Amino acid sequence: MASDLDGLGKVVESSPWKVVATGLMVFTAGALLGACVLCTPSRYDRGRPPLGLRVDAQGMPDWPIVGPAVGIMLALSLGIAILSVYALRRSFRVELEHAGARLRRLGETRFVPYSGISSVGAEGTKLALLVGSGPAFRIDTGMRAKQDVRELRDEIIRRMQKDRYELPSPSPGGDAEALLDPGGRSMADWLRVALEADRERNGVWCVR
Repeated sequence: MASDLDGLGKVVESSPWKVVATGLMVFTAGALLGACVLCTPSRYDRGRPPLGLRVDAQGMPDWPIVGPAVGIMLALSLGIAILSVYALRRSFRVELEHAGARLRRLGETRFVPYSGISSVGAEGTKLALLVGSGPAFRIDTGMRAKQDVRELRDEIIRRMQKDRYELPSPSPGGDAEALLDPGGRSMADWLRVALEADRERNGVWCVR
């Protein structure tokens, strides 16, 4: 899955030990649950020893029964652990910040600035992000309601527009003329950006 996400923002935090620890915890929980099942007498056995405690005539474990049962139990625990880690790694928790979106999943955090997002869309419960001129990334948000994903998409678009048209703040002691410099833009484009920024900042629609 890591290769599929190449180019989706910058990895700002990587914790592979969390992935391993989660897998071990799920495996241990599954193994303990399986042991409890094996060591619990069935109500249909009428008090006979459970499968995990059965012995032969010499008092030794009945391995033709106990061995495969333990093997199946461990295999099921391992499968559940792998599927659990895979599900947690597939789903991202999206946190919107002032400068970009922070994508968190088990063992990894990525940061995608709004300036690097070319387009964003909602596809069911997945969020589609087009970063730069590369391919679109479809990430699972973990949200069950499609309406929540559409609202997240709309909020990202709003913040992208605000980031795109927001005027830079003057640095302390800086030249005020540098803030007003069109920077090579035409007067119409420069004025449009200034009015858009003023509208976003104050919530006032300017008549042009």
